This record gives sequence, C-alpha cells and structure tokens, in this order.
Amino acid sequence: TWRTAAASSWNSDNGHGPNAVSLAPDGSWGTIVCDGGGLYDLQFDNAGTPYWRDLGLIGLNNTYGLHVIADPTGVRAPYYGWYVGLTTDFAFYQTNTPPNDRGCNEGAGTRTSPCWATAISGLFNAANTYYRSVYLLNKNDGWAVGDGKAMAHWDGSQWTVIPAGAMPDIATGPTIYSVRMLSNRSGWAVG
Repeated sequence: TWRTAAASSWNSDNGHGPNAVSLAPDGSWGTIVCDGGGLYDLQFDNAGTPYWRDLGLIGLNNTYGLHVIADPTGVRAPYYGWYVGLTTDFAFYQTNTPPNDRGCNEGAGTRTSPCWATAISGLFNAANTYYRSVYLLNKNDGWAVGDGKAMAHWDGSQWTVIPAGAMPDIATGPTIYSVRMLSNRSGWAVG
C-alpha cells in the first residue's frame, strides 16, 4: 500500500528536492538525500505515523545517491551506508568513531552516533565530479558512479577512482546515473 509521509521543509522552491531514498528491510529506518545537501531520516510519532525529520544540512552541495545495508556488527545501529554527491560531499552512516572523518560531533558537536557524518572521500580532482549513485555489497565493497563516466570503488578504508578505460564507451552520454552490483566482479551501470 502506498501512502505519503510529510516533510514540510523539502520542495524544489527551497532547493531541497529529494533525490534518493534508502530504507531498512523492515521499514523501521530510512534516509532521504536532497538537493542542496538536505538530509532526512524516517521517524514515527507516538501513534506510529511515519514522518521525515530534517537532519540539517551536513553536505554543502546536491547529493544524489544513497545506499544503506544491514550491518549486525554496528556498534550503535545495525546499518551501514554511504551517500554521494560532489567528491567533497560523501558521507557514511557512522555507528562508532572511525578514523579519517569529521565525525558526528562536527560543527556544534551536538550529534552523537549513530549519525550521518561527512567523510574525506579521497576522490578530489580539479573538476569536482558529481557522483550520482552508490551501491554496497558489504562494508568493504562498494561502487559509486557519476558525471564524466566517473566510477570509484570502496574497499572498506578508502575510495579509489577506476580508470576511464575500464568503462565501455557509452553512446547515450557522459553521465552514469545508477549502479547495481551482483557480486564483486559483476554488475550493471546505466547512463
């Protein structure tokens, strides 16, 4: 059954149009990423009615791709995930405090894990590429694709750019919009 859940602060007029959603398999948790770096998570009121809570802008630019997977090893939450946008605006769902990130306590220091935390992607380049989609097979194997036929791989500790020659010539245009992997050696990317 389809139903709507309110989020009063997103719309195209204020630059927070939603771009991607990812939900826990049981529907008890979810996240939406938006234009302008907007981020929302799924909440339930006392009557059990769902609504989307604005988490504030942790990114600076548009965010497009999002994927969350189950992680029974999570310290404070059973999920793991990444969202992607501009190379400077990658974020992961943090359930503890790993190295190489700004962490839940960035800025005013009011957030505690679990939370979405901006991360140093390691994918900086002069063009500041937008990544459009991300897919995780597990915590140590993820793929992101985007503008200019960009492709990157997550190995559990860092993102690495895949050389342009690894992607076949795509006649439909230079942007890859979505990726889904079947295994660590087989998957589909469309653009």
